[in-house]
Amino acid sequence: MKDAVREKFLKYGKLIEPFEIDGHRFDFFGEIQVKTVHTTFFLKDYEIISYIYVLSKNVTLAKLSLFQEEFNVLKRLARKLLKTPEGHFLSTFILLLETDRGELPEKEIRELFFRKSLLFGLKGALQCAVVAVTQKGDKKVYPSEVEETIKWLYSELRVSRK
Repeated sequence: MKDAVREKFLKYGKLIEPFEIDGHRFDFFGEIQVKTVHTTFFLKDYEIISYIYVLSKNVTLAKLSLFQEEFNVLKRLARKLLKTPEGHFLSTFILLLETDRGELPEKEIRELFFRKSLLFGLKGALQCAVVAVTQKGDKKVYPSEVEETIKWLYSELRVSRK
């Protein structure tokens, strides 16, 4: 399942695998920069630069306490990995936890979301979320606040054919 996400980062951003920071080891770390330009009458009003970051890790057993512990680690690491561009921005950190055993605690996983405004919301915001995925890929559980990001990450890459 995470191969689809890995391909997105290889195509549109950067990917480091394996990735280690502060004694925490991940299968990979991906970063994609997204620019949104607002224009009025063909004039550029402003540009919002945002980043999508994904840290991926396999966990052997789907256990709520483990997911919560990993989420707390993500919130600490996000501040170290965060890039702060000049203008207004939103950075989204996704912790992709893939498991092969146990039932995913769906309600609790959907609550593993954190959002913090930077400089009273004038500079931007940082958000963190956990996405739990079964290795077979038959189930993905995540907070609704990151639904559009997850849909984009898991959408198929279009290959142009000549």
